[in-house]
Amino acid sequence: MKKVVMMACAALLAVSCGGDKKAEIKQMSGFVDGGTSMHVLVVDPIGGDAARQSFALDDATDLKEAYGLLEGNVVMVDYKAAGEGEMPVATKVACSKDYADAIGRWVMPDPVREGEVMGVELQVGGRAQSINMATLPYASWELQGEPGKLILHGQSIGNGQTIDVTDTAVLGENGGVPTLTIEGSGVVYTRAE
Repeated sequence: MKKVVMMACAALLAVSCGGDKKAEIKQMSGFVDGGTSMHVLVVDPIGGDAARQSFALDDATDLKEAYGLLEGNVVMVDYKAAGEGEMPVATKVACSKDYADAIGRWVMPDPVREGEVMGVELQVGGRAQSINMATLPYASWELQGEPGKLILHGQSIGNGQTIDVTDTAVLGENGGVPTLTIEGSGVVYTRAE
C-alpha cells in the first residue's frame, strides 16, 4: 500500500526542484484528513513517521489541483514554514483527480431484474458499498498507482463459501459518459446521476 501511494504521489505531482530560495517553500505529502475545512488542511503523512500536520489555506495561491480536498485523497502541499506557535501556510495544494473523479455511484442495468440497476458506490475515505449485489459486497477501494486505475476490495459470497475479491477498475469515458470498467470481466458501470 505504501509503495502504491508513493507511486501515486510521484505520478500525480511532478514538482520542480528549482524556485526562489528566499521563500523557503517546503513540501509534505500524505492523505487529506477528515478534519480538513475551508480554512485549514489537515494532512496525515505517508508512512506514519511524521506527525499529522495542519496548514492554513486562506493565503494559498494555487488550489486549482485540490479537487475538493476530499477525505482520504493523496495530497502534496507546498508550504511556508511558520514561526513558533503559528500554523504553516499552504501555498499550493495538489490532490489526485482520479480520486475525485471516482467518488460517486456507478451502475449498470441489472440483467435479472428488469428496470433495476446494480453496481458500486465509491465513497470518500476509501469506503465502498455495493448497489443491489448481495453476492458481491464491496467494502473499500484505493488508487492503484497508475493513472485512471483503482482497486476494489470486497467478497464473493456463494455456494456456501466466502472468498476475498480484489478487482482492478479503470476510469474512462464512452461518448462523454464517465465509465468504470472492471478489468477482465466485461462489466462496465456508468456514473449514476
